[in-house]
Amino acid sequence: MEELGRAELTLQEVRQGFEEADLGYKAALAGLELGAVWLRQRRLDEAEKLVLECADVFIFLRIQREALASVLVARKAAETRCLTLGLLQQVIDLLHRTERDPNARL
Repeated sequence: MEELGRAELTLQEVRQGFEEADLGYKAALAGLELGAVWLRQRRLDEAEKLVLECADVFIFLRIQREALASVLVARKAAETRCLTLGLLQQVIDLLHRTERDPNARL
């Protein structure tokens, strides 16, 4: 739990720094990673709310179609209270891969 607490603080700082630098994609990605930490801490309500906020950012940014589809799945899961750590981690992994390779698929 101590490591999760440190991860939470670090991700909050990183996310804020990206937001201040107007790096919306990176801020939203850090937000999803923070949501994963919260899921590990069993803070489901906070994680769901954050996933919904981050999904809105990705939609606004008009990210690559395959990545957007995965974000929309996570968004729907958060809306219906079916969000799982495994699903969120898959979305995060795909978003990281699409940064390196725009043709990456889930």
